Amino acid sequence: MVAPHLPLPIARPAVVADLRQAVLTLTEALDCVGVDDTHHGQRVAFMVMQLAGPAGLGPHARERLARAGLLHDCGVSSSSQRRGLLASGLHSTSDDHCERGARLVAGVPALENLAPLVLHHHTPWAVLERAQLSGEDALLANALFLCDRVDALRVTLRESGMHGDESLVLHALRRHRGDLFAPGLVDALHDIATPAFWDGQTPDALRAWWSAWLAQEACPIGTLEVRQLARLFAHVVDAKSHFTAEHSDGVARLSLLLAGELRLPAERRFRLEVAALLHDIGKLKVPDKLLDKPGPLDERERALVERHPTDTHALLSRIDGFSEIAVWAGLHHAGLNGSGYAFEGAPAELPLEARIISVADVFQALAQDRPYRPSLPPDRVVSMLWEDVRNQRLDGDVVEAAMRSPDRSWQAAVHARPARS
Repeated sequence: MVAPHLPLPIARPAVVADLRQAVLTLTEALDCVGVDDTHHGQRVAFMVMQLAGPAGLGPHARERLARAGLLHDCGVSSSSQRRGLLASGLHSTSDDHCERGARLVAGVPALENLAPLVLHHHTPWAVLERAQLSGEDALLANALFLCDRVDALRVTLRESGMHGDESLVLHALRRHRGDLFAPGLVDALHDIATPAFWDGQTPDALRAWWSAWLAQEACPIGTLEVRQLARLFAHVVDAKSHFTAEHSDGVARLSLLLAGELRLPAERRFRLEVAALLHDIGKLKVPDKLLDKPGPLDERERALVERHPTDTHALLSRIDGFSEIAVWAGLHHAGLNGSGYAFEGAPAELPLEARIISVADVFQALAQDRPYRPSLPPDRVVSMLWEDVRNQRLDGDVVEAAMRSPDRSWQAAVHARPARS
């Protein structure tokens, strides 16, 4: 497989973000996968951080637990899988999402030390003791398992109308002290499980808690790490449906190719790449069945799907330094003629970067297999893009840049050579 040619090298300007803020913000999208009860990752992270001190773990371990708690379910994109994990009680041994999540965080150097924790966050203590892990990693992974199951049990209690009776949760944990969970962790949880501990997990209390966490010493990351983090979440989004596998990667590759053709400077190309990778992060709120539906959507279903650019913009705009990225990503379904859909307060004139992502998004979708039609060849994609230009939905200059070499654009969009019609 030959990688698509890019006409200009991608320089990496010294743009930075705060790792804590980016992780906390982006993982809020993970908490919206398949459940009405959100903040699962934030609650788990809060609990493991509270558990760290009584369990004899130091500040470095506590920080690892915070990030691992927020990201532990990054291998879950499916609504049905998330619901199944939360409904499985104490004995969840599903490890496919653990393995996938570990691979994802291992791809981000700033987060790679979380990989063993994510990999083993459903591994029983009796098994962990025999695994090839350091003693601290085994304990941290088991702390994640413990708090993840605590939250799952509490969700089950809420859904059964028994909200507030956490003594049932603690009793269930005690029965598995030593086999599923490390004895010291179970004992430490019992010591800290006061009313204030449970009350600290309400949405308002969590918001205040995480604001204080962000106010601590900054954790700056450079452009390479920002791109790697964006790619991690792009993979989470694209895994939501097998029809959208590598969609965000393809949009980013084609956007970079078009940016090179249009001679955008390096810093704008870097921000464009991040925006393209994250343009669909709002789709994590969309039910899987709508993305995979082979027929037309009804009015209610279409409204749910069409709000994802607004959710994308709302999420990304909360990351310091991402204001332009949020706008470009949030406008990827807005047409030049005012058609499509955009977030409230969007600029009247679409920025060039948003126009590039729009073209790349349409091109990639047409070139990829979808539930309602097979992949289209380059000549058919070209025809449909020019129709959108005539309707003043897409930018003709950007489409012309894509058409200078349709095969090369097609290859960038799907990372494969085009099939001939």
